[in-house]
Amino acid sequence: MSTIVEKRGGQTIYRSPDTIDLPSVDLLTFLFDSPNERLHDDTVLHADAADPSRCITKSRLVKTFKRLAHALRHQYGIRKGDAVQVLFSGHYMAPAVFYGIMAAGGAVAASTPSSSPPEVARQVKLTESKMVICSPDLKALAAAGGTAAGLPDDRILYIGDSHEFQLFEARSGKPVAVPDEQLDWERVTDRPRLENTVGCFIYSSGTTGIPKAVKVSHANMIAETVCLSKPIMQYFEHERAPRYVTLAHLPAAHISGLQAYIINQTYMGGVVYWMKKFDFAEFLGHMKRYRVNFFFSVPPIYLLIAKSPLVKDHFDHVALAISGAAALGRETQTEAQRKMGRGKAVLVQTWGLSETSAGFTLLPPDVRDDTGSISSLLANCEGRLVDDEGADVEVGQPGEMWVRGPLITKGYYHNDKANEEAFVDGWFCTGDRLYFKDGKFYFVDRKKELIKYNGFQVAPAELEALLVTHPKIQDAAVIGVDGEGTELPRAYVVADKKDISAEDIKKWVAEQVASCKKLRGGVVFIDAIPKSASGKILRKDLGALVKREAGAKLFEQLGSRHITIMGLRTSLKNLVSKNDTSQQPQQPTTCCNHDVQLLLPYSNFTPSNPETRHHTRDGFHFQRTETSDVPAGYHSLEKALTRKPVSPPASTLDATTNPLDIMGEPHSAHDGTACSEKQYSLAEMAARVAYTAQGNIDSHRANDRDASTPSPDPVIKVGTAIAIKRGPLTDHSKDPQSSNMVHSPPSLATADNKSLPSPPSYSTCQGGGRVDAVGSSTYSPAMASPASGHDSFHSQVTSWASTISTTTSRQPSGRQPSGRQLGTVSEETSGDAFTFLVPTPAKPKRKSKKTTVARSHLSRGTMRASL
Repeated sequence: MSTIVEKRGGQTIYRSPDTIDLPSVDLLTFLFDSPNERLHDDTVLHADAADPSRCITKSRLVKTFKRLAHALRHQYGIRKGDAVQVLFSGHYMAPAVFYGIMAAGGAVAASTPSSSPPEVARQVKLTESKMVICSPDLKALAAAGGTAAGLPDDRILYIGDSHEFQLFEARSGKPVAVPDEQLDWERVTDRPRLENTVGCFIYSSGTTGIPKAVKVSHANMIAETVCLSKPIMQYFEHERAPRYVTLAHLPAAHISGLQAYIINQTYMGGVVYWMKKFDFAEFLGHMKRYRVNFFFSVPPIYLLIAKSPLVKDHFDHVALAISGAAALGRETQTEAQRKMGRGKAVLVQTWGLSETSAGFTLLPPDVRDDTGSISSLLANCEGRLVDDEGADVEVGQPGEMWVRGPLITKGYYHNDKANEEAFVDGWFCTGDRLYFKDGKFYFVDRKKELIKYNGFQVAPAELEALLVTHPKIQDAAVIGVDGEGTELPRAYVVADKKDISAEDIKKWVAEQVASCKKLRGGVVFIDAIPKSASGKILRKDLGALVKREAGAKLFEQLGSRHITIMGLRTSLKNLVSKNDTSQQPQQPTTCCNHDVQLLLPYSNFTPSNPETRHHTRDGFHFQRTETSDVPAGYHSLEKALTRKPVSPPASTLDATTNPLDIMGEPHSAHDGTACSEKQYSLAEMAARVAYTAQGNIDSHRANDRDASTPSPDPVIKVGTAIAIKRGPLTDHSKDPQSSNMVHSPPSLATADNKSLPSPPSYSTCQGGGRVDAVGSSTYSPAMASPASGHDSFHSQVTSWASTISTTTSRQPSGRQPSGRQLGTVSEETSGDAFTFLVPTPAKPKRKSKKTTVARSHLSRGTMRASL
């Protein structure tokens, strides 16, 4: 099967030569009650890989999901179109929950088990899910996320782990009665209705931003099943075996896992063995034990197979293997294929997205391909390759792939802006750059990920595919970093420094690529490449790593001196986006009534109040509002940029508030569930908070434009001690030293003390046992401007985890500015404590002490510095 290229309506159209008649029925009817259905009542469809006696046959599966459908409809009021959030690790009963939600008329909204509570909460809110159902091992995560989204406890359930289907409340463990009554699903044959009825929501991977909820219809899922599975099924029926056997080792929450393990498998009548979590040794054992003959996986797994010496005869029974979710390098594909089916297996690549209902391309199973292509178009599919202006490129030249056909979903839920950007005249703009040659497509890179070096476009995927061919490099990722007016390719590699050096790698790459593709941005060794659950490289996380490194260097360079905010802005050019100078957070005219809110980390969310002024800069959101709207699990730096301390709303200090969210240190939510968020070093955080203060300064100048005496640039005093200690913050609102929010600087206790004082502006927090932070800043009447009669020239920057005192003075040019000095921490004496010391300003005519970074643990988001 090849792809046909033809001119039509002045456009170059790529299409499949095959056309398949698609059935006009709903998914459940298609799978369980139609001529397409190939299953016997006693056919085992799903089993626990660790204990295959825990299994479910077709008859039991149908009975179970009908019972669940009855419970959802009559006990929980689930109606047509209602979303139900599911959160499953590899559990053999997951398909019963999936089909039960659909039988009740609802839509499945699938979260990955690697999600954090805030992510689950955002997804529940995004799809307006009415309840959450999860596997037993994820009940704490479901409870935290569901509660944060506002769901009551009786709407957050988990399935039991026994042979019989049971439901329990996630928080209390209270059993939920599920009667034996069954609810049959509604049969639908109307084509327009099938195309517009959402069967499931798939959250896009979010590799370039906040994930969106993709609307996958019944018609989409059937089209994907038939177009992708029909040639595979014919292959197994006529060439290899009557039914296939596969191993579920990827999250079923992703569109590829959903299709491969739940839908396509039922259509083809095969059995799926489910792994609860991925372990490579167990994975190899299961592959051999169950004689898996059909295998779908992602490039990181194939890389393990290709490079691991543990792989022997574990894949001898594999007849057909498919790689998807990301590009697989040709050399890796060849080596992995060699280890499968005693060298006779076929390993091909498919290309697609959540928005294309999974795979959009695939070669016939009996075609071996050693060119590294991503195959040809599936039946009923069409595409175009266009340039940045939307014009067709010449055949053989790279261009962005636009696609259309029955596999294309209806866009994103409640996101008109994203839909407008994604669709042009009926074509979906994928953002992937491909080229076409000899009937097949080849992946170049994501359009947004291309590195632009001195006018040349460098594809990270090409360099990554090359790097992993080196025998001493286990994995690699490439991003662009700022150079002098251009971008430079930088490689992050997983390798042993004892075996190979950064210079060795740079030299080796330079010998094999064009000059523009050399690793001029350097080589960085890293423990693991950050990837999504579907195997895609999270380049934004690597970008954050670059900024953390730059933040550390910046504070090392600051040393013991004063710098103006304008000076710091200049120094921060590598920490902020290039075009953000016109995007300063606008300050309200009356700062007493409106404030700036800083939410970290990457708290990209939509405020509940659509009229709230919302500003974004470099991954952070600045919200100007009179009330707080903080997603659970995020720490609000509300009032961080106001001119005088003001107590934040109590809602920002609840049990889910964790100051270490901005630090990046691994921590747990209040219920013990692990949270994994983007990480930033303290140095960068302090720099960023100071950077954003410029918005305040601009407004101060505007307010005092008519003042007789111009105001100088405020001065950031680099002389701060910050300590973090396990334990609750203390209420110091009645501190005798505080009066009307004007107080002397509190002295910080040593890091081994059990409690630390907190600024009066953050007076209460009942968070015993959590990791809390304390910082302090000063405010005194002397800092107020006598010319204005109020404190309009004073910008106080305060947070729990970092503190910078921003003051102004009327000192003559060249003299040291006035202002109080913060307290200091004497030493670090506890492994639970974190201390960051920035040297105090040097006295005149004395050599300043040098700051050296003793150790940096980026994985924990911490930095220790000593004087």
